[in-house]
Amino acid sequence: MYISSDMKKALMDYKLINERLVLARIRGRQRNLTIVQVYASTTQADDEEIEAFYEELQMTIEQVNERDIIIIMGDFNAKTGENLGRFYSNAIGPCGLVETKI
Repeated sequence: MYISSDMKKALMDYKLINERLVLARIRGRQRNLTIVQVYASTTQADDEEIEAFYEELQMTIEQVNERDIIIIMGDFNAKTGENLGRFYSNAIGPCGLVETKI
C-alpha cells in the first residue's frame, strides 16, 4: 500500500495484520476512512489456507470502528467464467476464464 506524503499527515493508524492483509486508518473531515488492502490466496492453495485467510479478513473487518467508512480492496485472486462474464461484463471486462469454479 502506498501512502502519499500529503495522506501521511492524515494517517491515524497502520497495521500489518499478516503477509496478506494490511489496514490503514485515515482521518477524514466528517468520518474516518479505514482501508483494508488484500492479497488473497490463489486457488492453488489448499482449502484450509483459503478458509484461514477469509476468517482473518472477517476478524479484521469486525475490529474496524463502526463509524468509519471502510474500503476493502486488492487482489482476491478470483476466477470468473465465460457465462459469469456476460452478466458482469462492465465489472470484469472480456478477461474471464472459460472455466468457472464457484
